Amino acid sequence: MIMKIRGIDLHLEGLQALSKRLPESHPQRETIDKKIRMKTAGIRGELNLVKVFENYTFLDEIYILHDVSFYSTGRAQIDCLVITPNFALILEVKNIAGDMSFLVGTGQISRVLENGQIDHFESPMVQIDRNSDLLFDWFRLKDIHMPILGAVVLSNSTQKVNVQPNQHPVLFLGEIPSFIKRQIKNQNTIEPNQAKIIAEMLVEAHQPFNPFPICDRWHVDTACLKKGVFCTKCCEGMMKRSFRTWICEACFHRDPYAHIQAIKEWFMLIGGEITNKKCREFLGVQSHQLVSRLLKEMNLIIEGKGNRTTYKMGFRE
Repeated sequence: MIMKIRGIDLHLEGLQALSKRLPESHPQRETIDKKIRMKTAGIRGELNLVKVFENYTFLDEIYILHDVSFYSTGRAQIDCLVITPNFALILEVKNIAGDMSFLVGTGQISRVLENGQIDHFESPMVQIDRNSDLLFDWFRLKDIHMPILGAVVLSNSTQKVNVQPNQHPVLFLGEIPSFIKRQIKNQNTIEPNQAKIIAEMLVEAHQPFNPFPICDRWHVDTACLKKGVFCTKCCEGMMKRSFRTWICEACFHRDPYAHIQAIKEWFMLIGGEITNKKCREFLGVQSHQLVSRLLKEMNLIIEGKGNRTTYKMGFRE
């Protein structure tokens, strides 16, 4: 049973907004775009894992939690957590192109592309061990006693592993159901109904990762950001306010609600409280009354009155 579905990746949304508003010549543009490509590939891999559990039915009491994050003695972020009456299983999903090698004793993996380029990343074994320790601490705080297993999942069947690790198994997507069934023992560690209770507790404990403001996290000077309302259709042209709507100067697309995305991007990138004046400067409009109406229509958190009015946005997955 799937107890928690995968949420929206707020960090990816924030990075995409940052990339869109950074000048092409910005020194961090290439690094940020690379991070976007990596996160996009990772999400694609996790969605492939979601499909496996959606299309497979277990006879045993098994509870699936996708993209779960919680605190114990630190913050745990787990791609997929499987709770059974016998064990908890942490699945770390990887969607990495090229030939992979686990560098034993270094905490890294290497990846060789067809063009000969070699890259190094943190080993998923390290990530599993870190999350296992945090889950163990969470269990101990709740007086829960059950084994914790871990496995790396390769979401792309063309991925090749030259050097295998000696810690946790490496599985392809199609191997996961059989792997879980093999781990189930005749003697339960806990009662079947308790496994569901633990899964529900973890869903309740889930705290989505809030990466905002992105500019602070990536040490980007907000003064260099492109201001204005980007076209919601072509995404390249800038839009101007005209007769209760926004019109793209490049493709002439009209959208009366285009400002909503721009204001959301302000909160993602700069964060904190926005005022009428700051919003006018960011949107590129002069009317105090217009901006006041646009902000109030967005169901934001409003504090203060008159010229001291401020607005905040709450983010959810």
